[in-house]
Amino acid sequence: MRRSSILILGIMVLGSGCLGTDDSNDDVAAPADSARARLLYRDNVGADHTLEYHALGGGTLAVRETLSIDGNEAPLLDEVGHAESLAAVFQRVHPTTAIPRILVDADRDSTAQRERRARMPSPDVSALLPRPETGASATTCSADFYGDNWGATWFLNGYCNTGNFRECNTNWGWFDNWHQTSWNSYRQFEGDFSTNGHIGAYYWDCFWSLFTGTVCYWIQSMDHDLLPRHVESWTTTGSDGGWVRFLGNSPCGHLGVAFLWNS
Repeated sequence: MRRSSILILGIMVLGSGCLGTDDSNDDVAAPADSARARLLYRDNVGADHTLEYHALGGGTLAVRETLSIDGNEAPLLDEVGHAESLAAVFQRVHPTTAIPRILVDADRDSTAQRERRARMPSPDVSALLPRPETGASATTCSADFYGDNWGATWFLNGYCNTGNFRECNTNWGWFDNWHQTSWNSYRQFEGDFSTNGHIGAYYWDCFWSLFTGTVCYWIQSMDHDLLPRHVESWTTTGSDGGWVRFLGNSPCGHLGVAFLWNS
């Protein structure tokens, strides 16, 4: 059985005026190794609510959104809809703000790699990754303080709500699954009040050499904790032909996951 998670991203509002392209890169992270997600732009849209624009590797782009269940804020990416590029996401969130140049460039580079991704063989279903460790000490796991099954209904109502196909579960220990990246959204929730969850992601890429021919691998692009009572969503954009894989883990068994896709 497989289980998984997702994210939410944000952008700094740079001012108002006619739509255009902004060349400033104040929030750009230093270039990372190609096997790791690279943060392109961050947008703080609330007190505990952030949008981030990422290059996951292999030409795959994604927007990450994070927020707290206790902040009483609605996710923005649902309002954005199924945008085809990072620039389109930014424009819908900030319709009167110039689009950062780094997002336009990332969209262009992703489009240039589309044909190569389309030629890659599909992932081998036997290429499973190690199952995450589970089972934190009972003394570190919280009670269900609000009597709402650790926020299960709240998560399903708010996050299992779009896409032609949906895989949604709550109060699981771990999740592992993958889909093509023409459009998909991975959403992970940690329902425990005191213990972090964990999220990891991989992209599928292939390499050719004279000695090995074509060899394909899952390449890790991120690996980090998810705070208690927080949701993280990862939505891919404009990455036709590629594959992305998410792994979620909740030591206390209060993992909520919604993996949504169109085809």
